[in-house]
Amino acid sequence: MRHFFDNSAFSGTPFGPLHIKAMPLLFALFVCGGLCGCKPNETKPKETKLAGQVFIVTQGHESIKLGLVDVLLIDSQQVMNFLQTKNPEIASEQAALKNQCDATEKEFTAANDAVHEFSNNPDYLKIESERDLYMINTNTLRSYLKCWDDINYDLKIMEIKEKIHAELPGSSRTAELNSELFNVLGQRSHSVPELETNTLTTVMQVAVQLEKRETFERAKQAELAEQLEIATTNRDAARTRLETFSPSVDTYFADFSPAVFQKTTSDADGRFSFTYPLNGTFVIFAKTERMVGAKTEKYCWLVNAPLNSETATVFLSNNNLIFDDPDQLLKFKPKRTQESQTH
Repeated sequence: MRHFFDNSAFSGTPFGPLHIKAMPLLFALFVCGGLCGCKPNETKPKETKLAGQVFIVTQGHESIKLGLVDVLLIDSQQVMNFLQTKNPEIASEQAALKNQCDATEKEFTAANDAVHEFSNNPDYLKIESERDLYMINTNTLRSYLKCWDDINYDLKIMEIKEKIHAELPGSSRTAELNSELFNVLGQRSHSVPELETNTLTTVMQVAVQLEKRETFERAKQAELAEQLEIATTNRDAARTRLETFSPSVDTYFADFSPAVFQKTTSDADGRFSFTYPLNGTFVIFAKTERMVGAKTEKYCWLVNAPLNSETATVFLSNNNLIFDDPDQLLKFKPKRTQESQTH
């Protein structure tokens, strides 16, 4: 049996005497070639390891850790696409409030104009059912409407004159009545002429008609004032609704069902974690609620996940609730309802 390195063993072969000395070199090349032929280790993509916690601090400065909260990691573009579909719906709701505001503004203007028109021109309301108020000496009625006291003086004058007519001329009673008549005539304003009739009956008819008209106008003024008050209340309420308009969280996210990149649930201490591509753009979304006495507090978060950082921390708490929209993701900021307050 020949030794492995016996030169005769390699006679007639490429590994003959001329080549045996090259064995160390060939061996080195073989090893090197083998190593060079292997695929290099692929570089693992860099990732962001995010640690987070969900908690609420009450007005009494008590920290409440929220466990069993589903926390979603969603591709940012998917969220933006969804919100763009919701914005027209919310804008339509806002436009409806604007139309209501415009309508109540017109109602207020009409009611206000009616009050001023009636005050400046009482005769403009000559409606059919009140025609009888204007049938007896309308010009006299119009004059005496502003001088109601003069009617009482005229009634008193006519009463005294009838008494004087019933007395004997030159009697002491006649003198007393004449003195009383003189006093009454002095008290009368004379801003309008005395009534054209010389009978107490006609004067009473005019007085009754004026009283009816005043009663009607007082009632009409009260009616117009009430209508103006209602129109003012409706206008102010519509203005407030428009000025304070903001959609509810449910309006935005009731039908939000995205394809989730990752989903986790907070533990008993409210902690959660995600691992995602370092250069990925994601949004963190979470909703939960808790009972506080007989009331339900509702919480919701929609915040950008940290970008280009191998380690990151996110706290979902009071200062980044969706009602504050810290990352300005929403065109219309959701309203903070009474149920959403923290106590």
